Amino acid sequence: MSETNTASCAGFPGISDSFGAALWGIDWAMTMVVNGFTAALFHVGGQNAYYNPFTPPPTNQTKYGVQWTVGPIYYTALVMAEALGPHNQSQVSDITQNTNTPIYAIFENGVPTKVALFNFVTDPTGASTYTAVISIGGDSTGQSNATPSEVKVKYVFFP
Repeated sequence: MSETNTASCAGFPGISDSFGAALWGIDWAMTMVVNGFTAALFHVGGQNAYYNPFTPPPTNQTKYGVQWTVGPIYYTALVMAEALGPHNQSQVSDITQNTNTPIYAIFENGVPTKVALFNFVTDPTGASTYTAVISIGGDSTGQSNATPSEVKVKYVFFP
């Protein structure tokens, strides 16, 4: 995939530099994997671009205590690296086809290893919680034989 990001021309303040942008980036990256893409370029702009994964301070101001700024798309890259793992053997399937609460199953060599769940539900009353029931394992007869005894849950958030 050639250049992509949350918007063109340096992005939109309040959108491209938000938590929603990180979630969008992860969802979009998962969607690209499901559809056969093996690489993507999340565009990086100049000093004032809102969608940069990180932005260095202007000129050489680090010696004055000015720090680099980390943007949402950086978190997209971190989450994708964690989700797909280091072995370059991952297969991803969108198991819901739901734009509000997509769930991606991640497999290594045909064995389920992870799931990525998203909640894009917005409700003005605050009622945006949803419950996902994930069933894994089973053989050709439908008998469960691979349900793990424990699971690890990781949340995506950034300061």
